[in-house]
Amino acid sequence: PPEYQELYRKWERQVFTGEKATIVFEADGLKGTRKWLEAIGTPLRNSSGEIEALLAVTRDITNRVVAEKRLRENEQRLRNIFNGLPYYLTLFSVDGSLSLVNHTTFDSPGFSSDQLQGLKIWETEWIRFDPVVQERIRHAFFQAQQGLNSRFDSPIRMVTGEMKQFEITVHPVCDEKGTVREILGAGVDITARVEAEAQAQRFREEIAHATRLSTLGEMAANIAHELSQPLAAIVNYAFTAQVLLDTVEGEEKQRCAKYLDAIEAQSMRAGQIVSSVQQLVRKTKTEHAAVDLVRRTRPNSEEAP
Repeated sequence: PPEYQELYRKWERQVFTGEKATIVFEADGLKGTRKWLEAIGTPLRNSSGEIEALLAVTRDITNRVVAEKRLRENEQRLRNIFNGLPYYLTLFSVDGSLSLVNHTTFDSPGFSSDQLQGLKIWETEWIRFDPVVQERIRHAFFQAQQGLNSRFDSPIRMVTGEMKQFEITVHPVCDEKGTVREILGAGVDITARVEAEAQAQRFREEIAHATRLSTLGEMAANIAHELSQPLAAIVNYAFTAQVLLDTVEGEEKQRCAKYLDAIEAQSMRAGQIVSSVQQLVRKTKTEHAAVDLVRRTRPNSEEAP
């Protein structure tokens, strides 16, 4: 074909210099279809050792060329997907050394692949700021080496020094025999979600506090009534005790002691009521804990309210 004439002349010159050469070109087949051919040229020498001709062995490599083209297209498609995802994707060797990063990781502020040269991922500035995080990442890679996935949330310190929350997945990449060849790390920045959840929790606590205050206003009359009874009783008992102490002795003093005990009991009761009111209106942080609902709702349960 005309488009391959220069390439053919170069191939021919190379063979006539005594070298074995290969040329790959596209040509029309017998039925008008385009075929990819590979020609291997070998110099032919006469009895004097001079090159007088060349021997060309040509074979049809169309299937191979088409397969290689599809493979390149698939590789490019996968690379486009790898680079186009809005996640921090990093490919590591089995020992944790950096192999490949996608555009999201590469374009992150301050990132440089030179920072990872000769380092395992858990030895980088992103991770080593916290021994707990460092050990968690190292354990995830150990799990991946065994063919197991890991998924967890973790703080990460960016190159700029900014702290962010990430959802991290560490996944083994295996060959057709199931042998782990590489390890893929995927990170999703969930900082905004974590902050939104914390803000929502603060709102819930504010609403709960406002609800308690509202409830307290409705209960004010009952609380005043509950407090008035023990306080009045305290006054009466105290007055009676004072009179008896001035006028009687012996058994009457025992009665006086009884009244004083009653004063103490009623004082404690009033104090408990006041403490309950204070607890109701105090701002408290919501705490989460596991609860055995079956045990809690069992009629004869000791923990049932």
